[in-house]
Amino acid sequence: MSPAPKILCFGAFEADLDSGELRKQGMRVRLPHQAFRFLTTLLERPGDLVTRDELRSAVWASDTFVDFDHGLNKAVNKLRQVMNDSAHSPRFIETVAKRGYRFIAPVTGREQSAAKVSAVRRIRLAVLPFENLSPDPSQEFFSDGLTDEMITELGRLNPGRLGVIARTSAMRYKRTAKRVDEIGRELGVDYILEGSVRRAENRIRITSQLIQVKDQTHLWAESYNRELADVFHLQAEVAHRVASSLAFELLPGRVTNGVSPQAYDAYLKGLYSWNQGTDTAAWNAIELFRQAIALHPRYALAYSAIADCYGRLVWFGALRPDEACAKAREAALSALEIDQELGEAHCSLALVHFWFDWNWSAAEHEFRRAISLKPNYAAAHNWYAAYLNVIGRHAEARAEQARAEEWDPLSVSNAMTRADPYYFSRQYASAIQEL
Repeated sequence: MSPAPKILCFGAFEADLDSGELRKQGMRVRLPHQAFRFLTTLLERPGDLVTRDELRSAVWASDTFVDFDHGLNKAVNKLRQVMNDSAHSPRFIETVAKRGYRFIAPVTGREQSAAKVSAVRRIRLAVLPFENLSPDPSQEFFSDGLTDEMITELGRLNPGRLGVIARTSAMRYKRTAKRVDEIGRELGVDYILEGSVRRAENRIRITSQLIQVKDQTHLWAESYNRELADVFHLQAEVAHRVASSLAFELLPGRVTNGVSPQAYDAYLKGLYSWNQGTDTAAWNAIELFRQAIALHPRYALAYSAIADCYGRLVWFGALRPDEACAKAREAALSALEIDQELGEAHCSLALVHFWFDWNWSAAEHEFRRAISLKPNYAAAHNWYAAYLNVIGRHAEARAEQARAEEWDPLSVSNAMTRADPYYFSRQYASAIQEL
């Protein structure tokens, strides 16, 4: 008897039963674990009616206590969203009223070699918040900032081979007691980088370890003692160790342009303030980013962050658009004058064109440029989705929204805007299902 196929294919999709992932034309599509189990249960019985009771048993363990009906409805709605399917005119999943569901598209099975899987799959990694072991609790900004910077550093190594979960979702696990396998399942990642940082005067000690989620294997662990001035080289060194452990080729690195420890400190304090998410914190962040620029005039990321702060202040109603527009534009353009390849700066300029200028073609150009430079930049995908909703391209907006959630699955902002493509296209029932 031939072995059961490991990959089930339908349309442009394939469900990999070994890795537990859905791919569309070779690219991974993020799905919650329950939705994937729902899908594979249907795929294993194409054309058959699968009852709601059968699905409940397949998707949840017998000792699980949840609202099963709500859970099943949520799973099928998620599947229809990512597959661009419709309950009223289904191509894949047919609802049999009050009984269950049937998979109606042709399904084929095939084996796939480990080498081919490795060549196609994008590895997914999360950087958990670095623990602050410094004697001074006020150094929390530094450990959080180091987490941010490691996410950025790893995200630019080779975006085609390594995808890194965004800060918003990663920070949800600060001081968590959850196990690595639990975190990995919730974030949909293959590996986790965790560590700690201790700073004393002008020296830092960083301990980090890379863990494989599926079996909690520690691939490597290392401690580094360095001068604070070497922090950029240290970040690059850790990133290179990750790349070496996961066996993929590095793309050319970015130049730090000799940012001083004092400028870096001011920048990290600005990030820490920005992440508080209030208008007062945004004003404070602007001052800190300006301090960083005063210490290092070619700090492109600091200019880009200032542009975003002005946008947030308008969003919060703390500043009039006509007061913010010129300042945001100047900061975004200054960032790009320094570094044309900075995805964050292209996104900042896109928001200026979108919010203030209503220059739709310029906004789209900058959004697409930002995403091409930084494919796992969840915020860029989220704002691009908002732009697409405004100009009426709702199907594309759903796809961008899904990409934002793929790289920032626990983001409240993403959850709040998930229903927007349906709402703006007047699919109100579907919008309600997403709320």
